[in-house]
Amino acid sequence: MNRNRRKPTPTSSESFLETNLFRFGTRAIIGLAIIVLFLSLSQCTVKSPEAPQWTTSLAVPVINRTYPMTELIDKMETDEIEIIGDTAIQIKFEESIDTVFLEQTDLSVPDIGTSISQLVGTIEITPPASGPVTIDLIDIVPIIAAVPDTFISLLTDLPPITSFTTATIAFGRVWVVISNNLAVDIDTITIYLYDVGDPLNHVLIDTRSLASTIPDGSADSLEFSLIGKTISGSLRATTILHTPGGVSLRAGAKSLTIEMKFNAPLIISSATGAAVPSMTFADTTLVQLGSVGDPDLIHSASLTTGSLDLTLANTSFFYVTINITIPDLKQGGSPLTISPVVGPNTSSVLSIDLSSYTIEPSDLTAPQHMELIVEAVTDSNRVDINQAQSFSATASINSLAFASVTGVFSPNSTTITPISYGLELPDGFNSVEMPNAVIILTVTNDVAMSGFLNLQLNGSGGQQLDIDENILAGTVGGPTTTIITIDTAGSFFNPVPDSVTLTGWATFGDGVTVGSLTASDFVHAKIEIISPLDLIVTQTTIDLDVESTDIDTEDIDLITDNVEEIRFIYEIDNGLPIGLSTSIFISNLSTVSSSIFDLEIGSITSLPAPTGPGGRSTGSTLYSDTVLLSNADIQVLNSDSLYFQTQITLNSTSGQTVSLLPDDALTITGRIEVDYIFDGDF
Repeated sequence: MNRNRRKPTPTSSESFLETNLFRFGTRAIIGLAIIVLFLSLSQCTVKSPEAPQWTTSLAVPVINRTYPMTELIDKMETDEIEIIGDTAIQIKFEESIDTVFLEQTDLSVPDIGTSISQLVGTIEITPPASGPVTIDLIDIVPIIAAVPDTFISLLTDLPPITSFTTATIAFGRVWVVISNNLAVDIDTITIYLYDVGDPLNHVLIDTRSLASTIPDGSADSLEFSLIGKTISGSLRATTILHTPGGVSLRAGAKSLTIEMKFNAPLIISSATGAAVPSMTFADTTLVQLGSVGDPDLIHSASLTTGSLDLTLANTSFFYVTINITIPDLKQGGSPLTISPVVGPNTSSVLSIDLSSYTIEPSDLTAPQHMELIVEAVTDSNRVDINQAQSFSATASINSLAFASVTGVFSPNSTTITPISYGLELPDGFNSVEMPNAVIILTVTNDVAMSGFLNLQLNGSGGQQLDIDENILAGTVGGPTTTIITIDTAGSFFNPVPDSVTLTGWATFGDGVTVGSLTASDFVHAKIEIISPLDLIVTQTTIDLDVESTDIDTEDIDLITDNVEEIRFIYEIDNGLPIGLSTSIFISNLSTVSSSIFDLEIGSITSLPAPTGPGGRSTGSTLYSDTVLLSNADIQVLNSDSLYFQTQITLNSTSGQTVSLLPDDALTITGRIEVDYIFDGDF
């Protein structure tokens, strides 16, 4: 409860002279009189009252920032440093190796071919058989006891040869056999062989005589060669014989038998109107798949291109069917067989597309061969023939390229296109070492064969690293990825080279294992160089972003003209495992930098944070100080905005490895304080 107190009033019994008001007024008048007297005596005048003055301070905040390691990395302006979650920072260089396609040598074979050329040559004709002709003695001379001395003339025709009109004989003989049953001897015989095809003009083929005697009951023969003779199908023998006669004492039939016969088929070199039977000429050629000395074995291959090219020529009067069969070249499981017909005295060129065929060699030994069978079959007809006539077939398999091939392949190396790329480290990190760097190769293999990768890395500083690793085989369904990790690459990055050149090759096939290749097979590789931010650091400078603060510049000159002291007060809380120094560049211009500034405050140093295992920070180091500035420095405040850039220089780790983590941070606070004389005017 509030209480109010009242001021006491004088009673009627008290006199005015005894009151406090009277006493105070009296004292004031007396004091004023003394002052006037003092001033009069000293002959001084009274001055006007003056405003009071005192010293005060103005604080201008310049920086109050915490820079986590994530932001410092961002200020390094490099894509190669990345943050992994909240636990790790790593430097990563990534480059793709050009996609490598297999050499086409394993997806093709050299052109192969064969030919058959067949002369018509000589034709074998079997003439008809003829029986003996027997002449009774009674038909020659009257039947008397004695046979007179006499000449006997006989005509004997061979059965007509109907298989040609005329023919030139390459080989053939006619035998005329005389059997004497006349009961008397025959002492001379002359036989004239005629071609009587032309009834009006008999042509003598040959004349033969037998000088020896043919006794009664005996037989003898004369041989007529037809070689080189051109004859018709009608032959006649005129036989003239002589007997000295004598008394026939033998009872029974008495006769003379003459027989004309061919002892073998006739071989004809040319003929007109020849009834030639169908003839077959065949040739099987083994053609080699691949090159000489090629150890590869094809089990099966589907063709994407290729042709069977045929050149056929026939100079005969036959129709010739050319049957070409390639048993190892199949379509739908059936061997390739074609049978073009070539007419008399014609030629033709054919090409058969093989792109839908497969090669399935039956020969699985190196070097591989496959059969190319060419067969020529003539028709049977009456034609004019000549042994110089011919028919020919040339077959070649050209431009064979495989869409896919399965087999056993000897090691086949494919060169990888060399690549060079730079390792762009942040500014100032050019001499760092990355002792824990790891190289990761990601190889995508679309080849359905295991392989071997041989790479060589050469650093611009003379470093060299060889990488020899196996590659998993791809599958029919798609490529297989092999990840190769090389965790012993730290020495290659001591120091980190400015650039790396990669060369090498990929090898597929071992000469033992069955594998498959396709025309679209490829190998692609990506190389990654990854290192945790475990670094051996030399001195490194990082320029942070330009920041600004606004200043109320009204009457600022009353401050800058009455300065007593200017100081920069700062504090650094260093959570990095690296010692550092900080400079702050201040200007009225937004282009402030380490080369454009009005005021520089630095270098402000700080020791590294305490570290534990692996050079990782376990805390922070706090450092604070005050830097005195000059009167000229304060003129930077004559601006509506104050711009500043902070530059951090990381000190060398003196060969020691430190590890930078995402939660490492650096906090910098700083302000300008100005002590100035204040007179109360503003």
